[in-house]
Amino acid sequence: QDTTYENQAAKDPLSLLLYGLGMLSRKKRNPELIIRVFALKLAQIMGFTPFLSGCCRCGTKEMDDIYFSFEYCGFICEDCRNHDGNIIRIMPGTAKALIYVIFADIREAFAFELSSEVLKNFSEVVDKYVGDRLERKYCKLSFLNEIGNEEYKIF
Repeated sequence: QDTTYENQAAKDPLSLLLYGLGMLSRKKRNPELIIRVFALKLAQIMGFTPFLSGCCRCGTKEMDDIYFSFEYCGFICEDCRNHDGNIIRIMPGTAKALIYVIFADIREAFAFELSSEVLKNFSEVVDKYVGDRLERKYCKLSFLNEIGNEEYKIF
């Protein structure tokens, strides 16, 4: 209801949903990662692509420490981070995962795994980014925690 409109083509969101459901049905895949990849890719399909090609404020591509700016919607360098109070420091693995998901096609977007530490950081960025862009919090992820496998809690 929030992602498509009546009488409008919805090929990409439906393809993404099918691939996401297929990945969730595989026992060895972490649902927490699959859900975050789905959410980020869906935000991109809806036109909310984060800027990941350098610092979204000054444009530099040279960054020792990478932060994600929710105000500027993308990576921000250590020099520009003081101009933005709504940032989170991200791990190199999180930066690579964000870039991979955004630049991969729908079929390939789910084809990676993350360590638990990087997954936690990735989830934090994706959850806040998608929530901020769509201006709402989706409670269905909490529901999945209640019914989900103990090994793969969503939050």
